[in-house]
Amino acid sequence: MKRNYYFLTSSLVELIRGKTHRGGSVRELVDFCEEQLHPDDFESMKSLFLFNDIRNLIWHLNPDDPFVTPSYYTQEEISLGQMESERLL
Repeated sequence: MKRNYYFLTSSLVELIRGKTHRGGSVRELVDFCEEQLHPDDFESMKSLFLFNDIRNLIWHLNPDDPFVTPSYYTQEEISLGQMESERLL
């Protein structure tokens, strides 16, 4: 990331070892970060979810599995990536 996000970091849920705290969902975190981050930095952050995209590529082969979010690519981008692999990382 190219910018300093001290305010963003300070607003995240504090993690304490041995304590259970149920914060918001991952979707809420992604939505919050999308609002707060520069678009270039948000694109970098989305790459954290490439493992979900791998699962979604496998899902594309087995349509009984649900599409997993958050993901870097949309369902449409995954479908296009199946035909043109250069579209995907």
